[in-house]
Amino acid sequence: MIRRNQLAPGAVYTIRRDGTRLLARITGQPECRLWPEAERRFYYRVVEAKIDFTVEEGKATKLTLFQNGKVTPAKRIE
Repeated sequence: MIRRNQLAPGAVYTIRRDGTRLLARITGQPECRLWPEAERRFYYRVVEAKIDFTVEEGKATKLTLFQNGKVTPAKRIE
């Protein structure tokens, strides 16, 4: 499973599952593991950031990044 979300022009948030682990990478940055906090909320251990997934009709349609006091939505792209 690989999902991509448009974070900003030229910045794509890539989420992938590796066994039981959820991994995330933003264009130009290293891949990091996400840790579950709630059913649709995950956090990083390497930086102070969290992401929430918005699910509609059983499909994650958007993620929201919470970092440095900013809230940044990222719509899923195919």
